[in-house]
Amino acid sequence: MDKAIYRLKHHDYLNNGYNYYFLREIKGSICFTKYGDNDIARFYLRIRNQNNYNKIVKMLYEAKDLYSLGSNDSKGKVIREYYPNLIMLQRSNQTRNTPPNKYNFSLSAIAEISENITIIANTSINVNDDINVNKKKKKKKTTAKSAELSKDHIDFDNAARQIVLRNMFTDFFGFIIKRESDHVSITYVEYNVRYNPCPKDLNISECKRCKGKSMLIIMRKILNTFNG
Repeated sequence: MDKAIYRLKHHDYLNNGYNYYFLREIKGSICFTKYGDNDIARFYLRIRNQNNYNKIVKMLYEAKDLYSLGSNDSKGKVIREYYPNLIMLQRSNQTRNTPPNKYNFSLSAIAEISENITIIANTSINVNDDINVNKKKKKKKTTAKSAELSKDHIDFDNAARQIVLRNMFTDFFGFIIKRESDHVSITYVEYNVRYNPCPKDLNISECKRCKGKSMLIIMRKILNTFNG
């Protein structure tokens, strides 16, 4: 989790080379960039009243399905919980060109940097039935593509154990929450963005504009919750 926390910190600031802005305002922004071979998506949001800090931290940590942030076509259900911070999600997709079920291991952690700064870090991997998680990764960049799974096909308990022990997680994402003098700031960073199918053409990946719109929906939900 140290790597996930480090990457969240690195992309916390606006001056780290973001080259595409979907939204750029004082109270909120949505932007994208490339970091090596990886796509980075980020949003920043200001919530009035610094007394909301603890409630915001609690809500974002208990969400459990932060990987689908901004997704309108995917819902995650916790089907197994191995430890308080190690869960397996079963994903149900509504698009016609994707399998009905996807399985996702997600490891999460909460780090209190100070009494006014909290980081909620997550790292995950999609698991499918055409990869044997019991085999060592041959390449560092190996990823598990999403596909339909039969519960009888994989020993999920052993899969989770091997994924954690061999650090097979491929995606990093999470929040940095800061209590300021008159507001609370929320920064969301998604490292190695998995674009959903574009609504206009399900055969292509979601464009940054579509991704930005879906992230804006989540930002508005958070604003409505705490700003009333």
